[in-house]
Amino acid sequence: PVKFPAGSAVVAPEMETHLTRVADFLRRSPYVNLALSPIVTAEDAESLKTQELTARIQKLQGERKLADFAAAVAVYVKEQKIEGPPPGTPEEQLAVLRRREPMPEPRVKELLERRLGATRDVLTRVEGIPAERLKPADPQLQLDKPGEGRVEFAVVEE
Repeated sequence: PVKFPAGSAVVAPEMETHLTRVADFLRRSPYVNLALSPIVTAEDAESLKTQELTARIQKLQGERKLADFAAAVAVYVKEQKIEGPPPGTPEEQLAVLRRREPMPEPRVKELLERRLGATRDVLTRVEGIPAERLKPADPQLQLDKPGEGRVEFAVVEE
């Protein structure tokens, strides 16, 4: 598979090297096509939730002209009316907020599409593999399994 950092669709240099090997296999096997299945994991979901939460807090910081991010986190926490004792440090506050954060479904779907697109782009544009040899497969949410987000390949013969 092509592995991605949590919440990202950027193809790292070592994965570009891996995709070159995949392309070499395809060049040697002209009647083989690949099905590409993008996968989002729990780590991706947490990263996306953090990105969404951070963006809202930064927006609040800018709108209210708060001195720093920690001050914006404190204001945001107060506005959320979290029951129980208030978390102490900004890191603890963010952890509580992250646990309450809903799954950003549109961002998950977008991440799946971006990962598929990034993988196809390297194979077609950089490696010269014809796009018709790369078939999109069903995206998968593996939110209950550990592991890195990725695009998995399956051989499809014609």
